[in-house]
Amino acid sequence: MGLRSAIANHYRSAMSRLMRASPLALERSITLHQLRVFKAVADNLSFSAAAHDLRLSQPSVSYQVKELERAVGMDLLDRLGKHVELTQAGHLLYGYDRQTLNVIDEAAVALGELQGLWRWGPSRSCIPGWPSAWRSGAGAWSRRRC
Repeated sequence: MGLRSAIANHYRSAMSRLMRASPLALERSITLHQLRVFKAVADNLSFSAAAHDLRLSQPSVSYQVKELERAVGMDLLDRLGKHVELTQAGHLLYGYDRQTLNVIDEAAVALGELQGLWRWGPSRSCIPGWPSAWRSGAGAWSRRRC
């Protein structure tokens, strides 16, 4: 058996283990914090640099990544001294991780903006679809203009 076929067999068995894990079990065991930590490590290819960026201790970063690996049932990183490389599973998760965190960050910004709008309130002239009498300023419920 060659190296390629051994890697392919390992990958197939790892993916089948992941698929057997119920999505609900993964939802309960993976945290956003772990995903953010993993993304920082993958971006920097270093636990130390990720810890510095996240303002966490290096052991905390290592622990979070190890817990994430335990949750998915696969190694996500090849540790090579102070340098790390993503495994095939790591590359796969990294793509989804970036997308997930981007959407969550966008939602947080949108909700923050909405909270600011409701707290301070835009003029109704800023809201498409409001009656034109309100758009002209009559009935506006805010001091702030868009």
